[in-house]
Amino acid sequence: MSVVAILIAIVLGILALKLIVGVLKFVVVAVIVAAVIIFLTSRGG
Repeated sequence: MSVVAILIAIVLGILALKLIVGVLKFVVVAVIVAAVIIFLTSRGG
């Protein structure tokens, strides 16, 4: 492999990791929001 190919692979890996982390954060926030809404509505009756 050439140096350019290795650099491209590293950059793509970093971008993929950032994308995955962003999606995971979004999922965690969505789950927390959903749990809070369910909790509040179940308490309110």
